[in-house]
Amino acid sequence: METKEYFEKVMQDYNQHRTGRSLRKYCKGEGVDYAWLIEYNIN
Repeated sequence: METKEYFEKVMQDYNQHRTGRSLRKYCKGEGVDYAWLIEYNIN
């Protein structure tokens, strides 16, 4: 899967299913690499 598509899917899923969780807690709970997500967002 292409990284841009993956990033957009993660952010879309986060916005739909966060239920009060921070992005960091959501990533930990869903098995997403939080450090990669932040690094990708910065660049």
